Amino acid sequence: MQIEIKLGDRLQLLRKKRGLTLDECQEAIGIHRSQVNSYETNTVIPGAKTLRKLADFYSVSVDYLISGKEEESQLQAREKIATYGLDYQEFLDKLKELEPQVRRDLIESFTVFVDKALEKARQLKKKSDAG
Repeated sequence: MQIEIKLGDRLQLLRKKRGLTLDECQEAIGIHRSQVNSYETNTVIPGAKTLRKLADFYSVSVDYLISGKEEESQLQAREKIATYGLDYQEFLDKLKELEPQVRRDLIESFTVFVDKALEKARQLKKKSDAG
């Protein structure tokens, strides 16, 4: 028997995995706390714009949020690795030596780290362009 994980369950899992409260999540995404809660409890399905915000915030694809399939987020990680001149195959070979859950967590953490670094770089560029 296969257990189906719904969108709200995935959102709650992603939030808790990052150690965030509903308040911290709503503040970062810019939607009301009760909305975040209604998404996580599968009471309301977020619209397309909100899904995009949530996916960007959690560094996953909208496809992953909806279906639970990770191929898209893995592709994003691969592109980010290549962007920084890392040898993708060497990186993959090292990852294969890890337990599957550790490997997934590491890829997810790496993706979050790169996204934060890119955001910081964009903010610094805006400041330098404005100054």
